[in-house]
Amino acid sequence: MEFKVFAKYKSRRAKVGTSIDLKSLGLLFDFLVEPLFLMDDEGRILLANRVFAGMTGLDTLEGRKITEVLHFGDDDLHLILDELKKCNKRRCVVDGVALRGNPAELAVVILGELSDAENLYCGVLRKGTIQEVEEKEGEAPDLFRMLSEHALVGVYLIQDGLFRYVNPTLAAIFGYRREEIIDRLGPLDLTHPEDRELVAENTKKRLEGQADQVRYSFRGLRKDGKVILVEVLGTRVLYKGKPAVLGTLLDITEHRRMFEKIKSSEKRFRMVVENANDLILILDDKGRVLFANRKALEITGYKLSEWKGKPFSSLLLPEELDKARQIFRAVLRGEKIRRETRIFKRDGGILVVSFMAVPLKEGSKVKGAICFGKDLTKESDLEKKLSALYEVITRMPVLKDIDELVEIALDAIVSIIQLENTSVFFVDDKRKELYVKSIRGIHANIRLPLDGKGITVWVANHGKPLIVKDTRKDPRYVEGIKGMLSEIAVPIKIREKVVGVINAESPRPNAFTEDDLKLLEILAAGIGTAMENLQLIQSISLSERRYRLLTQSASDAIIWVDSRGRVKMWNRAAERLFGYAESEVLGKELYELIIPEKDRERFLKAFRRAMFGGRNKPHTSKTMEVIGLRKDGSTIPLEVSVTTVQIEEEREVLAIIRDVSERKEAERKLRESFRKLRKTLDEVVRTVVRIVETRDPYTAGHQMKVAELAAAIAREMGLDKRRVRTIYVAGMLHDIGKIHIPAEILSKPSALTEAEMNIIKTHPVVGYDILKNIDFDGPVAEIVLQHHERLDGSGYPRGLKGDEILLEARILGVADVVEAMASHRPYRPAMGIDKALEEIKKYSGILYDPEVVKACLRVFEKGFTWTEKGGAKAPELVYERI
Repeated sequence: MEFKVFAKYKSRRAKVGTSIDLKSLGLLFDFLVEPLFLMDDEGRILLANRVFAGMTGLDTLEGRKITEVLHFGDDDLHLILDELKKCNKRRCVVDGVALRGNPAELAVVILGELSDAENLYCGVLRKGTIQEVEEKEGEAPDLFRMLSEHALVGVYLIQDGLFRYVNPTLAAIFGYRREEIIDRLGPLDLTHPEDRELVAENTKKRLEGQADQVRYSFRGLRKDGKVILVEVLGTRVLYKGKPAVLGTLLDITEHRRMFEKIKSSEKRFRMVVENANDLILILDDKGRVLFANRKALEITGYKLSEWKGKPFSSLLLPEELDKARQIFRAVLRGEKIRRETRIFKRDGGILVVSFMAVPLKEGSKVKGAICFGKDLTKESDLEKKLSALYEVITRMPVLKDIDELVEIALDAIVSIIQLENTSVFFVDDKRKELYVKSIRGIHANIRLPLDGKGITVWVANHGKPLIVKDTRKDPRYVEGIKGMLSEIAVPIKIREKVVGVINAESPRPNAFTEDDLKLLEILAAGIGTAMENLQLIQSISLSERRYRLLTQSASDAIIWVDSRGRVKMWNRAAERLFGYAESEVLGKELYELIIPEKDRERFLKAFRRAMFGGRNKPHTSKTMEVIGLRKDGSTIPLEVSVTTVQIEEEREVLAIIRDVSERKEAERKLRESFRKLRKTLDEVVRTVVRIVETRDPYTAGHQMKVAELAAAIAREMGLDKRRVRTIYVAGMLHDIGKIHIPAEILSKPSALTEAEMNIIKTHPVVGYDILKNIDFDGPVAEIVLQHHERLDGSGYPRGLKGDEILLEARILGVADVVEAMASHRPYRPAMGIDKALEEIKKYSGILYDPEVVKACLRVFEKGFTWTEKGGAKAPELVYERI
């Protein structure tokens, strides 16, 4: 072991008087993170902080000699202390010291004598070598600086009303720099005005010796004006020969806030526990009751003083004890258990309780159990009533009489729900009244207007159940039977419509409970369902009668067939139509009776498609026309409407069959009439064309050829038949307006004058005026009017552009140009097809629709040719061929 005394460690110790208050010093010690001890000149430990004690591993250090803790002997200790005195009380640093409990770990001990104290020495233990300590610490601080500068609490010294010393922590608590406080401010400057009297009084007591040590809290005032809560512990000391107060200060603002929060939370928790609807018990690890909430005491009838400290098992029925002990042991092992048990009430009654037991822990140790319980006694009674009521309700749907239904319901109210003075009212919609259907306990023939007053009337009008606890306090109540002080009523409903009311009254106030209400509502629902079933049965019976009357009086044959095609029903109209009586056909296959042999296969296929083609659909329908076979062998045209119906697991067929002989004859006559009309109209159109052509022989056949080409282009473009037909008709009639133009202009061999051309340009308008009132199947007149319009607006008569021109007119315009250029005219020879097609390609997108031009080119590429003069192949093209 080696020890050295270093002269360079100059003392800067604060003189704290001739006597040391060990309590104050101990308080400072415990707030430091350095391992510190205080000993006398014999090496006996007077004080040691928690850090030092923790390093030694010893529970008690006070009174032990330092040589029992540190690894050096008494001779070494006395040698060190002698050196300290010789060196004029400077510090002594001892290197290579080990703890007794851990000799392998070396440390440095710094010892110093407290100034103005008789033979007291303070020691600091530092791990490492002396060189490491020197590098880390630089100059060795004196005791007071070492204690206060590193303290986690504020440290202060007050004398003559001013702070003579504050450590960095205290300055930071109040938001100042140390130099702003020391010798400039006093304790009252850092105190809230309302607490200054308290602080001044306590400071005075300590300075005058009335109290050596005082601990209290007050409101402090930070430099920024914020109010904080602080706690101080101060003691009287002598500083430079004069009384002073040395103490510590702790900011407890957050601590107090958390304390108040915890206190408030605990209060709320206790309130929740005390007012919980479940019983709550707390048991210690021996199973003794520590706490029981209000609900637990209320339902058992005990006082807490009768339970507290007693084993919970004393409340259990004997047969429950063994299981309860097993459960308690499991909870002490950390398990959570749910169970039903039975316990004694104070009056000897028995409660059925469902409870959950969970471990009560402190840290990781189980200290007991918390039990949460629910009283099931009433629920058990309610379950019995519900079970009995369920049996009654399950019988109701099979009843076939309303009176029997009501009597069973009233019996249930009296025997199961145990209510008296009960009645069942039904609604009379016609008279707008409630009337008594049946009654128990009272005798009255009562009718109540629905626009009147009373609890029963109110429930009927509002559709809501109601309990009146005291009829004397409810303005809706109307006295019917004297002495009734409480009433309960629930509506009977069918699909949300109120059809009746169950009512009960009692001469006692508060006679009815929520459980009574629930049971009555369940019963009312059962009555409503049973009444609906009765209504449905009656409705079905009536529907059956109506259906049979309807089918038997129907003019069409109605036949019901099963999934195998066998007849199940055959009405009178079927008897008249086919000649078979119902008794002759029942059970026989329908197709053999009414379908000729040659058509049966087709009929059977259609029948199977109707029967099995819609398996996922409950109903499928199909109508077909067939030739029917009568009993006498004659045939008739029939229209058969087949509807499949899913009845339980079977698919059956309803067939409605009508004799359409008269309709077929009418259709034949209509077709013949139409054919004649079509032929007449076709001839009219052709005649009009010929009339036009006789006035202009050079253009004979032009309209028919334009019609053929325009129709071919329309088909190439994918237009439907109707539009193609319309274009063909318009093509045949597009020059009909030339009928009013003088023949000499039409056949003039030289160029036309401007005036003559203007006359020519009137022919689309004239043609439109001729055709506009004729009801063609399409806009024929408008197409004729527009066939000389062009995409760029340069056409006539209206100068239309682009999509303003009908597509049909754009098609007709291209066909007109191609045919005209390809044919001979009096003023020029024929130019030929190639020249005509070159012309429309040149002006595609300018004068002519590009899509129409493309279609026209494809038509000729596919070999289109005109018939002679057009139309020779198609005498009826106007209506049929296109």
